[in-house]
This record gives sequence, C-alpha cells and structure tokens, in this order.
Amino acid sequence: MSTCCTLLVLGAASAVSGAPIPQQGPYKTQSAQFTVGGLVAGGSQDAFIYWPLDASGAGVGTPARNVVAFGHGKKAGGAKMDPAYSPLLSTLASYGLIAIAPLSCPEDLCLRELAQDLGTVLDTCAANRTLHPALARANFSRVGVAGHSMGGGASGYVAASTNATARYGVHAYVGMHGTPVNEEAGLAVPTMYTTGGEDKLVRPSVVKSSFVRSANAAPRVLADLADANHFEPTNPIQGHLRLNPYVAAFLLCHVAGDDSSCAKVYDATDASSLCNSFPGEMSPPGGACQFVGWPQYGTPL
Repeated sequence: MSTCCTLLVLGAASAVSGAPIPQQGPYKTQSAQFTVGGLVAGGSQDAFIYWPLDASGAGVGTPARNVVAFGHGKKAGGAKMDPAYSPLLSTLASYGLIAIAPLSCPEDLCLRELAQDLGTVLDTCAANRTLHPALARANFSRVGVAGHSMGGGASGYVAASTNATARYGVHAYVGMHGTPVNEEAGLAVPTMYTTGGEDKLVRPSVVKSSFVRSANAAPRVLADLADANHFEPTNPIQGHLRLNPYVAAFLLCHVAGDDSSCAKVYDATDASSLCNSFPGEMSPPGGACQFVGWPQYGTPL
C-alpha cells in the first residue's frame, strides 16, 4: 500500500519553514549547441547541452554525471529554446546533471514527434560520446526525462513508454505545467508534476488529474504554487523559476541516489525542503504540495 503525505505550509502555523534552496548549485556550468542527427520533429537536427564544468574531463577523478533529456514547450524550439530555458537548464547543470534539449519542432504542436526525438537524443548520445566533449563522463544508465508544457507531455510519453527504464534508462520524470494526458497509467518511475494557480494555458486541474491518474508512479509529487503562471520555469522575464532547484533535487534523488537531494524534496523536518519553502503559496485552496509513496519521510495520512 502506498503512503500519502500532504504537506501544507500555513505561515506561522507551520512547524518548519525556511528559505528555498539556491537557484544555482555548487558547479559552474557551460552550454553549447551540437548536432545529434536523426531527429524527426522538424526544424533542426541539433540540441543544446548544459553541463557542470567537471563533466567534460576524462580523468579518473572526474565523476560520471547523470543525464536529463529535456523537452521544450510549443513555439519554443529552434532558436527560441535556449533563451527561454537557459535558467532552468543551467540550474540542472549547476547541481551536477547534464541536460540535453533537442531544438526540433520549433513552432508546431508535436508531442509524439518530440517524444521520439527525446528518445533519439538519449540513444544517439549514449552510443556516440564524440558528439560533444561533455558526453565523455555522462551516465546514461540512470537518466531523467523532463519538460515544460508540450515538452512535459512529450517527456512523459517517453517515461510512460513500454520498457522505458530498460530501453532508455529512465529512472525519473518531471512534467512542468504539462503532462502525458491519457497515458499516465504507463508511468512506473518516480514522477513530479509542477503547476500554478495562475496557469491559463494548462490548467492546474489538468495537472492534478494527471497526478491522481499516475497511480503506478512511486513516488509521485505534486507542487502547485498559487501565484505561478504557465511560464514559471522559464526565463525571468516571464517566470520566477522558484521550483527549478527542486526539479534538480528530485532528479538527483532518483537518478543519482543522492540522499541530501531526497531530503530537499521529501523531508518535512528540513526547513528548506519543497513543501516548507513557500509559506502560503502552496496552501489550499490556491496551492498544494503533496507526495505519495515515499514513506520514509513525513507522516502518513
């Protein structure tokens, strides 16, 4: 039986509250565009890669870095991808992940094609480490898939696909303001959904329904900021980026097995953990913070 914990921060009534974890982790980062090839969604055969600077070294002391394949939103591919998502992708890299985002599908609605391209990115980059120097120490045995809006659905399709773990190495999925609608039952990896009360494009009710229907994903997390709009994870002109470090923590917890990152997502006694860091903004009726299936933290309801 799964364990369900709903952690709500209610200002002074909360036992523990604290400052959110930093936008930037301990590593300096770098990014570059490179050619992957074999992409089917149109517009480009390239991807952007973000990596912690130690990842491109091939020395014995350089740790392997887990990979995250990232899917962009509608009309945010091609030349628009990097300006829109560089804050998010640099955050992931600064915490020690290698993020790879295909530029294909620049304008259209192409969830299935983008999902296929995310799989191609994982397969091709794992098979040919010479495509970019940062792939030299990339760990493709335990990867994450993540995306925003349309990309949240596309990456969810990859995570929900048959034998996603055996085929691609998927061990975690994050859908930000976008979900694999009607395919949630196929999710069998740790899953995190983010949404916001001011999202008028993908309504919070859609994300919350997907959270409920993702019954085979264990654990699964829902983070709903009452005042966040659809572009919360994107560049600071449109979004506030607040949950991006927790996306990194969730991925590191489940793809890298990092206990300190797990605590930043799940530990109710940690003042800077996800559900303690935004007093009031994750409280009903406008917001929520909930996880299911992680019994070592929190109090079962």
